Amino acid sequence: MQKTQTDKIVLSCAPHHHDKEKFMAVGIYGEFRHLAFCRFGDDKWSDIPTSRLTGFGDVTFHEDKIYALDFRGYLHEFNTKRVPFQRTTITPPPHGIPFLDDTTAYNRYTVWNPEGDLLFVIRHFQFGNGNGDKKGECYRTSRFLIYKFNKNAKEWSQESSLGDYVLLLGFNSSTWMPPFSDEQGNWVLNCIYYTDDNLISRCTEQVIGGHDVGIFNLQDENITPIFPNSYFLHPPPIWVWRQ
Repeated sequence: MQKTQTDKIVLSCAPHHHDKEKFMAVGIYGEFRHLAFCRFGDDKWSDIPTSRLTGFGDVTFHEDKIYALDFRGYLHEFNTKRVPFQRTTITPPPHGIPFLDDTTAYNRYTVWNPEGDLLFVIRHFQFGNGNGDKKGECYRTSRFLIYKFNKNAKEWSQESSLGDYVLLLGFNSSTWMPPFSDEQGNWVLNCIYYTDDNLISRCTEQVIGGHDVGIFNLQDENITPIFPNSYFLHPPPIWVWRQ
């Protein structure tokens, strides 16, 4: 149940934060991927009321608010200072929901950049490995699209660069980090590190999650697999940022 029904849990701050009354966790759970939260001192999880038809792909915190991205591309802002949470809905970018065919799929993420801008990131997958294998036998990340939300104009704009920063996506809270050295004299920047956040293995369709881990360079759109010879990683890795 934990592996198949709990999709992601994110924290508002570190558990040892000096103001523990502000500490809370939000999770995406269940077959239809609904939201639940747990505050410091609670002895159970509580649902965040949403439509039973609304499923969520990612969730994050920012300035005492929860931001959850649903499968249609709509962003839901929940004010945690009020009970029940007050919700505001932001429409998706005009071209933010890609057309799908029999060979493609996508995931979506939401993250705040260091300048305080909200980003909507779409991760495209391509089924098959180009060797004539049937759909579902293999899938790989093919590209990323990034949209930034202008809070004043209330509109989205497509972005082609992360500047000097690095974006981390996967089971973690989607997050940023500054450029870093690879200990070989090279600086890593303007790229996306991603893990495979598909926990489901469907043997009848020959789809096995956990193997799609790599680095996407936004400058030239090249992808470097981190485990190129691995077919199955379970559980999939998560990112740990050591300062």
